[in-house]
Amino acid sequence: MGFPDDFYARTAMEQPQLTQGQLVSGNYFQVFETHPVLGRLLTPADDEKLGGSPVTVLSYGYWQLHFGADPDVIGRKLEVNHVPFTIVGVAPRGFFGARAGTEPAFWMPLTMQSDVGYHDHYSDFGAEPQKPWIPQANINWLLLVVRVKCPAAIPRLMGVLNQQYRSNLESLVQYLRDPDRRQAMLQIHLTLEPGQRGFANLRQQFEQPLVLLMAMAAIVLLIACANIANLLLARAAARQHALAVQLSIGAGRTRVMQQMLAECMLLSIGGGGLGIIVAYWCARVLPRWASTATAPIPLNLTPDARILAFSVVTAVTTGVLCGLAPALQSASVDPASVLKAGSHSFTGREGSARWSVRKMLVVAQVALSLLLLVGAGMFLKTLENYSRLDPGFDRNHLLNVQIDTHLVNYQTGEFPSLYQRLADRMEAIPGVRSASITTCPLVAGCFDASDVILTDSSGHKAAQANAQVNSVSPNYFATTGIQLLRGRQFATADDASAPKVAIINQTFARRYAGSRNPMGLEFSYADNSPNRYQIIGLVSDARVNDIRETAPPLIYFPIAQNVGNPDGLELRTAADPHWVASQARQAVADVDPRIPIVKIATLNEAVRDNLTQPRLIARLTAIFGILALALACLGLYGVMSYSMQRRTSEIGVRLALGSTRPSVLWLVVRETLALAGAGVTVGLALAVAGMRMATSFLFGLSLEDPSVIVMAISLLLVASAVAGFVPAWRAAHIEPVQALRTE
Repeated sequence: MGFPDDFYARTAMEQPQLTQGQLVSGNYFQVFETHPVLGRLLTPADDEKLGGSPVTVLSYGYWQLHFGADPDVIGRKLEVNHVPFTIVGVAPRGFFGARAGTEPAFWMPLTMQSDVGYHDHYSDFGAEPQKPWIPQANINWLLLVVRVKCPAAIPRLMGVLNQQYRSNLESLVQYLRDPDRRQAMLQIHLTLEPGQRGFANLRQQFEQPLVLLMAMAAIVLLIACANIANLLLARAAARQHALAVQLSIGAGRTRVMQQMLAECMLLSIGGGGLGIIVAYWCARVLPRWASTATAPIPLNLTPDARILAFSVVTAVTTGVLCGLAPALQSASVDPASVLKAGSHSFTGREGSARWSVRKMLVVAQVALSLLLLVGAGMFLKTLENYSRLDPGFDRNHLLNVQIDTHLVNYQTGEFPSLYQRLADRMEAIPGVRSASITTCPLVAGCFDASDVILTDSSGHKAAQANAQVNSVSPNYFATTGIQLLRGRQFATADDASAPKVAIINQTFARRYAGSRNPMGLEFSYADNSPNRYQIIGLVSDARVNDIRETAPPLIYFPIAQNVGNPDGLELRTAADPHWVASQARQAVADVDPRIPIVKIATLNEAVRDNLTQPRLIARLTAIFGILALALACLGLYGVMSYSMQRRTSEIGVRLALGSTRPSVLWLVVRETLALAGAGVTVGLALAVAGMRMATSFLFGLSLEDPSVIVMAISLLLVASAVAGFVPAWRAAHIEPVQALRTE
């Protein structure tokens, strides 16, 4: 099967729309043991002849959305890239194929590759990409899914597959000139991965962030458990007199433990129920947060029976573990001692203890909260650094217009005129200062690379280079704001009849030219090739693929000397690029209405799409940090309130002996800050250790960034002081006479 890709699909009642489809083999659905809802699925007979089976199978969602779930859809036409396909079946609901995170709207036979103009996701080792790919051996573009009859056959199958793959590699490495790359390629071998969850691309993309977020969720769970344990310990201590009465009149200790554990489980089940409600809300929100504006991820995260069962088990287990200590404490009460001492005097010792179990639990909550707050601050700072990063081009005044001219089938001689007409029409739009043509639009992630041989002025080989390539029109650098550092820019005279020239970026110069002046150096694609390119300019580095990636070694060619299908236009505007987006769309239609527009977006929008993953992490860590802070403050409030209640008589004595109310207020706030300070000390060490494990997610700051740490500590201490102020205020306003009467 091929990669899911964008095609222009048109039904009888609609205009062409950019829609995701997939080229697959005739036995594709048989491998997945899938059955149609309507009609039939593709069969091996649909793959027997190149271009001979223009049939398609619709996805369930596409059938519902565009055909109204019409049961008579079989036999109707769907036009894909101007090729009419006959609809032969509808796939079952929920079937998306082998790649999680993709949702093809239709599937076509592999033999239709050339007819629909599919030319993406391939490696060319001496093949001719303009011709049908199926008969050519030296072009790689397919993904392989294997269904084995029994697990015992996998080793033998792997041996056969790797033997065939090795012979294929040996024929391909002859096209590589670098011996190190040849040797590295020959070391590649195939491995089989379990296919029940499909290809792991989406999991690989989000695996590290999800592990990080799962760790944060576990920390929040620990904080919540400490809070529940604190609550239950306080409740058990307050009920010691009542429990002593129950035990003294014949209640068994096992019965008392069961009662306490049952109460804990009821709390846990109630909390688990609320958590499941939140999970259903997250199932709708998280895919939107993980998607870009132009490329939504079609994931169904609705909790299923397994997740619900896991949640219930986790809730019950948490409740039992959190309630175990209070239950044991309640069951170990000595009725005689409690009834003789009286309830307040018995429990007052723990309430005034300097480091009771409850206070230690609060310290742990504060420490874990600081860990999450520092993490959230680091990730928010990383997102801010990316947002403020200079990418090497002017992203504030650029509009990116991506087009697809492959479907129009222009002849080579028609391209120069097309370039000029597109540029002239775009520059005629009011508010557009300049327009340039490119074969790789900015921040589009083209990754087109080539091996070149760099030679010095005497013709001797200077370096073997591998660089990304881009063909651009003469005013490209002035339009995008990429700075020319040496030499000259391309001119209109750099056409097919002129000497071949190129411009390189700083990374290419540093890596391959070293200390030499790159101006005047030449390179070619082969040792004895008559086509040699002279380097005439050096431009600044730009993050052309992704704002999070450093600039690759890059060679720019004048598009007039590398004639081919343009993939986009960069428009430099005088004001907000949004204002000219609709006019740019009309301008393309004025030049040639057959040219499909893939995407129109400002460079700021494209950069924002690049930051989807850091933004997702920053949002979720901020939510976890705020939740942890709230839980820690709640724990502090609860402990201090309980402590002050136990120490009512002591405070009454202090006030009766002359202590002022402000001094009592400060006494309680000081104890609160002491607990918070102890937690901050432990949490600081945890935060530094935790951030060392998350270095791959950070950008533009050190692990021990003082501003983030100081801000997190300040926020935590202020919140702790506020949490302790309410019980402090109550304690300071106790009436001494009433307090002494409580003894």
